[in-house]
Amino acid sequence: VLHAGGASPIPSYDEYAAIKNERSQNYKAQNKEKIRIANREYIQSEHGKMIGRLKTARYRAKKSSLPNTLTKEQVRFLFEKQEGKCARCKTVFGVGLAKMEIDHIFPQSMGGGLVFENVQLLCRSCNAKKRDSYARYIPAFVSLEINHG
Repeated sequence: VLHAGGASPIPSYDEYAAIKNERSQNYKAQNKEKIRIANREYIQSEHGKMIGRLKTARYRAKKSSLPNTLTKEQVRFLFEKQEGKCARCKTVFGVGLAKMEIDHIFPQSMGGGLVFENVQLLCRSCNAKKRDSYARYIPAFVSLEINHG
C-alpha cells in the first residue's frame, strides 16, 4: 500500500507496532531519569492519587469476587458533589493530613461491592474509625444523580 504521494509504502499494523515499540524502548532507555521524575510527580498529583486509590479498590473488589463497576468519572463526580470534603467530618481533602479514601458504605467484608451506589469519600481518619461497619454519610439520592442528570 502506498501513500497518496506514492513515495513510501504504508506499513502493516504489525510493522507499525514493531516500529512504535522500538521507538518507545529507545526513548525509555535514553530518558530514564526524566520518566522517573514525571512518574513521581504524577503519582503525587491529586489525579494520580485518585487513580491509585481507585486501582487499589478495584484490586480488592476483584480479589473478593464482588461487583466492580466504579469509574474514575464517578469518583470525580462524588468529589465534586462532596465539594472536596470528607463526607463525615467535612475536612477538605489535601489540607493537613486529610487524604481521600474510597469508602464502601456497605463493607466489602459484608458483601458490598465497588459500585457507585455503595461508595462515599472519607478522609483516612474517618474511614479508619468506621472500620467495617455500615454507615452512610452522604444522602442516598446523590448516587442517583449521575445516572439521571
